[in-house]
Amino acid sequence: MSLRAINWAFSVIPQHDLRPAATLTLLALAHCHNQETGRCDPSAKLICEKTSLSERAVRDGLRQLESAKLIATYHRTIRTGRGQRNLRNRYVLKGGANFAGGVGQDLPPNMEVKAPAAFFDLAMSVGTDADEVF
Repeated sequence: MSLRAINWAFSVIPQHDLRPAATLTLLALAHCHNQETGRCDPSAKLICEKTSLSERAVRDGLRQLESAKLIATYHRTIRTGRGQRNLRNRYVLKGGANFAGGVGQDLPPNMEVKAPAAFFDLAMSVGTDADEVF
């Protein structure tokens, strides 16, 4: 859970004309955001459980958040012997570097800083197109 992401979500909700489903979906994504690694990849089922929304309402909320440019969605697949299999989507909250992957900013000086997952840093440096990243 990332308190910075949750605070950011509460600050941008009044600035945008979001439907209730999009508002709840944004809050659920902020709650699932990992402050240390910057990862946010909850399943649609988990978002449905957290918000008590239907899967259709969650998908509509995600589409509205993408069109408002509050999140970016990366659709991930993996190759198997029988073709491709879908993985959970990865969501990037557009709040900036204040809370996404800012490792070590709140740690006491004696603690060791662990780097974020290398594959995600590499993927973000390659590009923002979902086909290029994953």
